[in-house]
Amino acid sequence: MYNINPDKGIYLLNFSPRPYISEDAIIDCEVLSVKVNKIPDTVELKQYLYNLQSEYDKSDEVNYFLLEGKKCWLNKSDRVGLINSINIQKDSGALVTNLWLNGTSYPVSIDYALDFLRQLELYAIACNNITQIHIAEISQINDRDALFMYNITTGYPSPIEFDNTQIIKV
Repeated sequence: MYNINPDKGIYLLNFSPRPYISEDAIIDCEVLSVKVNKIPDTVELKQYLYNLQSEYDKSDEVNYFLLEGKKCWLNKSDRVGLINSINIQKDSGALVTNLWLNGTSYPVSIDYALDFLRQLELYAIACNNITQIHIAEISQINDRDALFMYNITTGYPSPIEFDNTQIIKV
């Protein structure tokens, strides 16, 4: 729905609440808000939702995995580059490689590193599929109230928590 500031002619669009956890406390939800100068039509509402969906898809609420309790992420180009580099190491007979995450080196076996990257890529693919499903669903909604209530955060897989027992102690 929307709130109006009559003195300024500004509308605050409030989209569906979503779960939110702050570092200080657990809050039931967070409302996604957008400031606009007029009440938008359904086409404009859809565009706002597409933009919010895109931001959420790129956020660290989706793009992360856990290693030793720390949030980490490798973007697509880094994942592809690492797979290529580690396969070159494997073809050269190496048994161990170093994964650098958030400035920390994690020595792991070549096979574990490749499996780690495979799992991470599958997670990223699953997340992208959910994002595309949301975009398709938003495109089919023509009711203003339904657009305001659409939750762009549902359906995403839980982030992967990698087993740190595979890290080689040196």
